[in-house]
Amino acid sequence: MVAQEVDEAACKLDYNFSGIDKSGTLWGLRYAEFTVPLVKAVQEQQTIIDELKSKNVNIENELQTNKKQVEDLKVEIENLKSLIYSSSKK
Repeated sequence: MVAQEVDEAACKLDYNFSGIDKSGTLWGLRYAEFTVPLVKAVQEQQTIIDELKSKNVNIENELQTNKKQVEDLKVEIENLKSLIYSSSKK
């Protein structure tokens, strides 16, 4: 990573990142300072992943329920067709 790019990204996010060493003409990075923000970011991502997994399970369950209802309705329509056909023959 380039220190200036990290600084620019932190500024865009309005994040005061202490892992940039601006003491010399060449900026440096203190990689140990990345640990806390990275852990926090991974935790936030995991929360989002868990929420999306839960939503996905709910959607899959709803889809299965809907498929079952459609199949039941198809059977009922066929039964009604048979009743209509048989009553029209009389």
